Amino acid sequence: MSAYAHARSLPRVLHWLRRLQSSRGKLGFGVWACAIEAAHAAGDAEAADALFAEADAAGAMAVLYRRMRWYKSREGGRIMRDVASVSRRAQNTALDVCACGSGVARAAVCAEAAMLSAGTARARYRYRYVYVSGRTPHQQALAAMVAECAESAGLQAVAVTHVPGLLVLKRPSPPAE
Repeated sequence: MSAYAHARSLPRVLHWLRRLQSSRGKLGFGVWACAIEAAHAAGDAEAADALFAEADAAGAMAVLYRRMRWYKSREGGRIMRDVASVSRRAQNTALDVCACGSGVARAAVCAEAAMLSAGTARARYRYRYVYVSGRTPHQQALAAMVAECAESAGLQAVAVTHVPGLLVLKRPSPPAE
């Protein structure tokens, strides 16, 4: 399947994805990520978003959410990259896209941004933390992509001051009268 993904043959990747689903049942993050990256490389953002939604519904994208630990003073904190989050409560969880490919990262951020801007039942909170690290050029490009996805959904992407590489997606404040 990864050979077809590298060749940007989205129909073949989707064929093997469906075949693996029928024979194995529940697929892991790597298989879904390969399919999403193939759709992204083929330039089909709608297919990438649909695959992400399907993978998220299957529970494969839960590995992208990491626990956060805030310091008692609330002036900073850290992302616990080795601890997956059990829940997606906004104040204790970050969407960790710094190790993802750009296709998975874009699909994940756009899905979160769409939920926040639409105010769906799953988006109980008005914000979502996104961890991009920002150390490498790839991660800096991801940070720019997060800001772009947030802006297209009518949200703001603001850097958290005391935690490097952590952004918060939130609805813009209404103008003061």
